[in-house]
Amino acid sequence: HVPAVFLTRAEGSSESDEDLIARVRSLIADNLPDYYEPEFIRIIDIMPRTASGKVDYVQLEKEAAE
Repeated sequence: HVPAVFLTRAEGSSESDEDLIARVRSLIADNLPDYYEPEFIRIIDIMPRTASGKVDYVQLEKEAAE
């Protein structure tokens, strides 16, 4: 497993993908140790959910493997 970040946009956000990813990378660099630096950051439309409404981490792992 490698660290990865999946983001969804806030409603009404007009920030470009590149600016959003740069801002998240900056926050990570300023607040977390180097070994938490994500392998990739991906912006997705909708966070996958299980039938009970929780984040579907299995689906996110499949997307990360692609």
